[in-house]
Amino acid sequence: MIFETHAHLLAEQFDQDRNEVIQRALENGILAVLNVSDDMKSSKKAVMLAQKHERVFGSVGVHPHNGADFRDQDVSILKELTSDEKILAIGEIGLDYYYDFCDRTVQREVFVKQLDLAKQLDLPVIIHNREAHK
Repeated sequence: MIFETHAHLLAEQFDQDRNEVIQRALENGILAVLNVSDDMKSSKKAVMLAQKHERVFGSVGVHPHNGADFRDQDVSILKELTSDEKILAIGEIGLDYYYDFCDRTVQREVFVKQLDLAKQLDLPVIIHNREAHK
């Protein structure tokens, strides 16, 4: 029995056959899939995808690469999205000091806001950490 804990089913390479990809996974021994978000748009879509597929669950959150797009009101939106029972975690959140697509100070601020939300909601987090552990 396998529960896939980190899939990006909303990636554009699955746009043509997303439903078939999910079906093949479930037919080949995957019990359930946790679809991980990386920005506000994918967070909203994660809820819809989870509602559509019985054994697909979701997380909501903003990846450090997308931290510059995060707005204060996004915390409230993420909180609202977690009201769906199929949203199991906050993520993918964290720090990425390898690529530095987003200013490190901004990454830390966005990370802390999302950690605070997860703590408030008593939800686990899916953490992205690349070269930020030193």
